[in-house]
This record gives sequence, structure tokens and C-alpha cells, in this order.
Amino acid sequence: MGSEVVKQIEEVAEKLKLLAIEKRVVRSVCKPVYPATRRLFDGGTAVGLARIAEGIAKSISELEASKVAVEQAYAEQTNVVENTWNQDKLSLVPGDLLLDGVRQKFGVRFRKEADSSRAATLLNQSEVDEEIRQILQEIGSLTEGT
Repeated sequence: MGSEVVKQIEEVAEKLKLLAIEKRVVRSVCKPVYPATRRLFDGGTAVGLARIAEGIAKSISELEASKVAVEQAYAEQTNVVENTWNQDKLSLVPGDLLLDGVRQKFGVRFRKEADSSRAATLLNQSEVDEEIRQILQEIGSLTEGT
């Protein structure tokens, strides 16, 4: 790979560092919260306003706990990213944004939805990670039987 491309990859990755931290925080703290409606109606009978309100209150409580945990999660994820940044930066930043940022430096864009499959067709089998190859083979074997 040309030294200019490597330089651009490094620069774009650095610009995406904070985003990488924040995405990790959101993934760790912002889990979906749903009222337990299935459990609420297990008996197949009406449960009443109070039980419905209780389910909503429990969901609110879970969201409040997530809100309180954000600061600690931010500190933890910042620490994780900082400690592994030099050796893992390219796996920590969003790949589509990294590709787009680098391509923009050369006057073109990368749009994940439109360009991913085209980019994948340019890879040799040896360039695809072994774990990804196994997953694709398993998916292929599942679809062969349908």
C-alpha cells in the first residue's frame, strides 16, 4: 500500500477515535428497554391499569440506571480504547467511515450500502479473514437446503 494511503488511513482513524469511544459507550449502556408485556399477559386475562403502569415504571427505572451509568462507562471505554489504540485502531473505528474518510481525501466517496458488495468482489479468498469465511460457508450451506 502506498505511503500516502497509509498516512491518510492513520489521519482519518485519529479523527474517528472519539466516535469509536462514544459508539462503545452507547453499545454498553443503551440497551433496549421493553415493558414485560409477555409476562404481563401470561394468564390470558386483563391485568388492570396498576400492573400496566408498574411495567412502565420498571422500564423507566432501567433507563434511569443506564443514564447514571453513562459517565462511568465513558471513562471505562475511553480507557479501553486508549490502552489498545496503537495496535488496534483500525479495528476500533467504524470501517465504513474510515473508508469514506480516506476516499474523500482522494476525491471519491465510500457508501456502505452501494459499495460494500462491489469491494467484496475485488477480494481474493486469501484476503478474507478465516472466521468470516467460515460464517459465509455456514450461511451458504444453510441456503443450499432451501
